[in-house]
Amino acid sequence: MVFEPKPEHRQLVVLLRGVGYTEEQVAKLINWPQGIDPKTLRKHFGEELEHGDIFAHAQVAKTLFSVATDKTHKNVVTAGIFYLKARAGWRDQDARSAVGKVEVPGKDGEAPVVFTLKIGERDAADD
Repeated sequence: MVFEPKPEHRQLVVLLRGVGYTEEQVAKLINWPQGIDPKTLRKHFGEELEHGDIFAHAQVAKTLFSVATDKTHKNVVTAGIFYLKARAGWRDQDARSAVGKVEVPGKDGEAPVVFTLKIGERDAADD
């Protein structure tokens, strides 16, 4: 029996490769339930096999960008933060190393009082 590829086969190959299926797994699912030989798969679907993951990444990126730029979407902030971290180099600050000093002027010529706050650090004397 000669295998004839159909448009729905091409869509399925792109989808399956895009989500990480191996060529052998894709070959088993094409023309279900009999499947096709992996060599036949490569012969008819070379482009789809090679570029399926790129297409899938583009679809996800399109959706993420759409959510991140839709001010009315309930996940706009989360999507925007993820996008900026992944694509624009944004990062969280390391709060564990934050140090703040406050100097309170002394009264009537007394020396000022200095407070130091170290977030997330412990002095060895505290142990």
